[in-house]
Amino acid sequence: DLQAVRDTRKTRTPRLHEVDKNNFYIVLQNDRVYVPIIPEGTWRSNTDDFTVTQTEVSAEFKPLDRKGKSADQWIAARDGLQALGKNAPRDKFVIYFAVHPDSIASFNRIRDVFTGMGYDYNWTPLAPNEPLRLTRNAGKKEAQ
Repeated sequence: DLQAVRDTRKTRTPRLHEVDKNNFYIVLQNDRVYVPIIPEGTWRSNTDDFTVTQTEVSAEFKPLDRKGKSADQWIAARDGLQALGKNAPRDKFVIYFAVHPDSIASFNRIRDVFTGMGYDYNWTPLAPNEPLRLTRNAGKKEAQ
């Protein structure tokens, strides 16, 4: 469909630069937004919205069906975005999107909100139902 073509066209090959910031992860699946690490107080794994499997050096986050928030709900929750800005300030964090193929349009919209707030970002495509895998000290951090 024409809208899908437009949404896909907005996704481009990244132009990366190295940054000295931490990653703040957001997973998009089934046009829903999932935040695997809760950025309040002592940061913790979001076990309300994910099945989390951890080892000494890695963690795997698999979104639970019908959890997270729709892109519209997430964008409308400005108080949540303000809290994120307080707990994950743009001078210290890069927004790192993990995007499933069914959520490209939502990614484009949410990415635009974050870039409008002055955040750097990066993203990686995930296969359908592929979990987000995080590894300690995985290498250099890059943003677009």
